[in-house]
Amino acid sequence: MEPYRDQVRDWLTTGFQGTPIHPALQHNHGYTESHDAANRVLHLLAAEHVVKATTIHKVATAEATQVIFGACPVLTHRAGSRLKTWIFVKTSC
Repeated sequence: MEPYRDQVRDWLTTGFQGTPIHPALQHNHGYTESHDAANRVLHLLAAEHVVKATTIHKVATAEATQVIFGACPVLTHRAGSRLKTWIFVKTSC
């Protein structure tokens, strides 16, 4: 994996996900090591890649809100019908 370290680092920094890197190395470079060997190096390289915050957004108290909305499990009513459930959470900060 060492000869491809710079290539893999470049892929990771451009947002390339780890899963397709192993087949890309096999196809483009004839890489013959195992998927696990590639994953070990990917984890080491990913740990090197730290995203730095570029903006700090300061707001006064109660000036911002975060809303989360999503599907929850389907519940079965005692009459036997199935009910789709949803969650809505609003947090003010």
